Amino acid sequence: RKTDVGWQLELAASAARGGDHALAERMYQHVLDRTDLDPSVRRRAVFGRIDALIGQGRGDAAASALEGIEAPRDEAWRLRRGIAHFFAEPKRYEYIESRGCRLVSWEEAHETLTNLLARMR
Repeated sequence: RKTDVGWQLELAASAARGGDHALAERMYQHVLDRTDLDPSVRRRAVFGRIDALIGQGRGDAAASALEGIEAPRDEAWRLRRGIAHFFAEPKRYEYIESRGCRLVSWEEAHETLTNLLARMR
């Protein structure tokens, strides 16, 4: 039987899958406001919120949230950090694009990386 927190996490993930990343962020934050969370549940909610920030194109906020995570800084953390920094610095991407190295548009990259994060959940 799912707990109240379990249902809240499911609803937040559903909002993210549906493309409503702002709603997902608020729902994950609501879970994170609780003080009685198991560490694994807290980590799931933290990463869900970070994914929602990335989904909104808010790379700076996602990168800042990632820096607040003390441990473990594993592959999941490093992947999100790279994606967050990519979206936090669109001028760098525009420079690469202007030098003739464009592989995909910013929008295509955003969609691809957001979908990758969704499949990881």
